[in-house]
Amino acid sequence: MFTVMDRPCRSSDYNDLPEVMAADAALKPLQAALDELISFGSRACDSTPFAHGSIGGLLLHRHWEIQDGECMIERSGLHPSGRPALISSARPFGECTATAPSRFKVDPKRAELVALEFSADPSVLEMWRALNARRDVLDRLCEVISDSGLADKIGLGILARGLPIADGESLVEDNWEEQSVLSARILSPKDDEIVIQTSWPFVASEHGDAGAPVCVAYCFQAGSGSHTSEHYRLGSPPAKQLGMASLAVRMAQD
Repeated sequence: MFTVMDRPCRSSDYNDLPEVMAADAALKPLQAALDELISFGSRACDSTPFAHGSIGGLLLHRHWEIQDGECMIERSGLHPSGRPALISSARPFGECTATAPSRFKVDPKRAELVALEFSADPSVLEMWRALNARRDVLDRLCEVISDSGLADKIGLGILARGLPIADGESLVEDNWEEQSVLSARILSPKDDEIVIQTSWPFVASEHGDAGAPVCVAYCFQAGSGSHTSEHYRLGSPPAKQLGMASLAVRMAQD
C-alpha cells in the first residue's frame, strides 16, 4: 500500500524536478515503457469514475522554484486578454485551504504518493474527493508507475479542469513573472510543431470512442531560450511578457 502525502512537499523536492526540455529528452528513449505504463494505467481505470481520462500520467518537471514554506497553488483568475483562466504561483502553505493536490510524484522506495502542486479548481476538488475515496484505484495506479521503472520521470496528475472550452480550442498555459496562466485558445498547426507532450490520460477501453473529453498537455519549446516563447501579441508586449513559456492542454472530442 502507498501512503498518500497530501500535504505540500519540501521545497527541495520540488526544485529538484527538471525543466521541461531536460525531462522530455530523458523520456524520449523510453517510449515503449511509457506506452506500457499508459496502457496499464488505463486498464486500472476500467469500471471506475476515472475511466474518461480525467487522471493520467504526468511528465515530472517544473516551471519555477519555490521557497521553504511555499507550494504551487492554482486559483481562478483572468488571462491578460480577458479570458477566464487558472493561475498557478508559489504561495505560503497556509493558503492550501480549500484546495486539493493535483500533481504527484510516486516514490517507490518509501511507498509514498507525494503531492507536488495544488488547485482550487472545482473539477480538481471533485476528482480528488472521488480518487481519495477509491484508495484501491489510487494504489493500483501508484503500483503501475512504480513497476514501470519511470517513477523518476512520470508522475500522477488530475487532468480535469473546469474552464470553458469551445470546439477546436485547447487549454494553453502561459508562464511569465513566476505565474502559470491557463486559458482556452486555438492552437495553430505551427504550434503543433513546437510542443512537448507533458501528460498522458488514462482512458479505459470501454470509453475510448465515447467522445468524452481527453486532456493531453504540451509545453512549447520554441523561443529565445530552451523553455521560452513570445507567444501572445497583445499590442506592444510589456517586458514581463517577453521570454514566456507555454503549456497547452488539448481537449479532444469526437
